[in-house]
Amino acid sequence: MLIIPKDNQHGSLKSGKIKDFYKLYSPFSNACMRQMTTLEHNGFYTINIMQCLESNLHRLILYMKTISITIFMLLSHFTPAQHFTKEKTEIAQVVQQFRKSIIKKDSATFHRLFHEHPVVWVGVIKNGSQRKRLEKDPGNNKNYFSDTYKNFFRYIMEQGSKDEKFENIRIINDDVVASITFNYCFLEENTINNWGSEYWHLIKAEGKWKIVSVIYSYENAVYFPKPK
Repeated sequence: MLIIPKDNQHGSLKSGKIKDFYKLYSPFSNACMRQMTTLEHNGFYTINIMQCLESNLHRLILYMKTISITIFMLLSHFTPAQHFTKEKTEIAQVVQQFRKSIIKKDSATFHRLFHEHPVVWVGVIKNGSQRKRLEKDPGNNKNYFSDTYKNFFRYIMEQGSKDEKFENIRIINDDVVASITFNYCFLEENTINNWGSEYWHLIKAEGKWKIVSVIYSYENAVYFPKPK
């Protein structure tokens, strides 16, 4: 039984008490309120809760089944997410090794980051820089270039310091494939030469993450300095 004081002024159930009832027996309290037996005695309402619950038992069972299914779905998604966190950490280390090998001019470490089969390496000149190029050479309409990671590192090995900085790194992966996106800026002698967006694809081959493609946009910092 639930005994609730009657509002002397309006002859209705006190709002605070009825809210407590809703919190306690939601979501089937609406049905209870329609079907409950109420008896007024000496300024009190008496609500037969057991009768209410028995008559709405099927709603309670359905509600509990819904909660159980929801919890199961959450747990089934949580386990893979936990598992892939380890892979995400491994992938982040590839990004760090990429940069460190450029700074240290460590070709052995750099080459080990890539898959043994041909790797896609394509840069696309951004529209602003392309317009500047066309002003100097109107016949040069090609706005992209392809190369190899080995040729890139030959350039790294040339005289002078080099560095590539990464910002806003985003990693999407499962246990064997991954994509990485980030904003980059490439520096020579501590001066930004070019900047843009960069996208990698990786696979986990024989237990090691290997880069299989690198594509990036290219903005010439001479014409368009990187925003701060």
